[in-house]
Amino acid sequence: MRAKWKDCRVCMNVGQRGGCPDCRRKRPYFPRTATVHERFWGRVLKTVGCWLWTGAVSSHGYGEFIYKGENWRAHKLTWFLTTGEVPVGIERMEKVIMHSCDNKRCVNPGHLSVGTQKENIQDMIRKGRKVCWNKGKRSIKA
Repeated sequence: MRAKWKDCRVCMNVGQRGGCPDCRRKRPYFPRTATVHERFWGRVLKTVGCWLWTGAVSSHGYGEFIYKGENWRAHKLTWFLTTGEVPVGIERMEKVIMHSCDNKRCVNPGHLSVGTQKENIQDMIRKGRKVCWNKGKRSIKA
């Protein structure tokens, strides 16, 4: 049985099994002595706008990274590594790290900000990304 073609994890080109030739990279190897910064930033492809996470990706499309034995979303760990703080209330979902670029795999600190879940939903609606299910069909409402 033939393998299914998947989207490239780096540039999101459709039908590029294992990555497209333009952006295919070998998985980086990091020795045990590597710091968390070396391991984390070694999995980031810095482009002109968004810095794309090339490591593990969750089923929801967000980058994932294991830090001190815990699974972190890549954009949340970016915020922690660059600012040195975890926003109060993030564990209880009172605060969230929002993307201004709407790219789930972006870890550019300039594209991230702290806000509430309500602000994040209002931002989603304002940008026309609200997805509704209408009689079994997916539709996007502005």
